[in-house]
Amino acid sequence: MNPRITDTGRAYLLSPHDWDVLKELASGHNVKETAMTFHVSPKSVERYRAHLYRKTGYNNLVALARFAIRTGLIEA
Repeated sequence: MNPRITDTGRAYLLSPHDWDVLKELASGHNVKETAMTFHVSPKSVERYRAHLYRKTGYNNLVALARFAIRTGLIEA
């Protein structure tokens, strides 16, 4: 993760679909539940999650959830 990039900078890298997937995952839904919500395969959700890791620079779901809280996407 690049420490010079702020959460705001990372937020601009995400598409509307990225935000939707992030909200589901950060809210505690697992891959299978998220796949059912978006009518895609669990493998697709795993791929979306990998893209979120790449775009945000975080490497685990807890860090993504904290990012979602800091950006106001979900409440703690």
